[in-house]
Amino acid sequence: MDSSSPQAPRSCSVARSSLVAAVILAAWAATGTSAAKDLCEGCWEVGGRGAYLLTSGDTGSDPTAAFGVEGAFRFKPFWSVRFSLDRARTRVPDGADETLHFLMLAFEYTLRAERDQRTRPIILFTAGFGFDHVSADSASAGRVVGRSEPEGDHGLTYGVGAGALTTLTDRLYLRYEARYVKWSSFGAVSKANEIVLALNYKFGH
Repeated sequence: MDSSSPQAPRSCSVARSSLVAAVILAAWAATGTSAAKDLCEGCWEVGGRGAYLLTSGDTGSDPTAAFGVEGAFRFKPFWSVRFSLDRARTRVPDGADETLHFLMLAFEYTLRAERDQRTRPIILFTAGFGFDHVSADSASAGRVVGRSEPEGDHGLTYGVGAGALTTLTDRLYLRYEARYVKWSSFGAVSKANEIVLALNYKFGH
């Protein structure tokens, strides 16, 4: 996507607004269901996740979808530590194919709510590593505009987010969140607004 085109910012804005509206609608729909048990303590949660990244920065990759897996240990009813691995395929402005991997660790707090409230707000801080690989075959003259020579690089990734957790059953959780993340690779800094949707299964009591 050519970020200099007047249609590019508009397209990103429309996509971001649509995703945020979908998350709000899902949260509203879930609040009307019957009660579920309280969140567990000392249990594991594992599941799959999907995300949509609206990127910006010095070399801004095209907006893209990402898919991955996650696992979490809830050491207190309202506190958990979450591990995730996401993979996204996109392109950089000069047309080169790019693959991003994010290996992240997040500390997540579930806000206290009424006992019979199935949907509860969450806030989180996340940090980890981003791995960026650019296909040399598709890069112009073997280089990527605004980036140094190597085909692959990695760097620190960090961000903050907020969203909600809905207990669908005693063991099945739905998580949806909006995050702002930032990472560095090839000597450049990239940023993204990210919408995440995850379905988790609880092991333990």
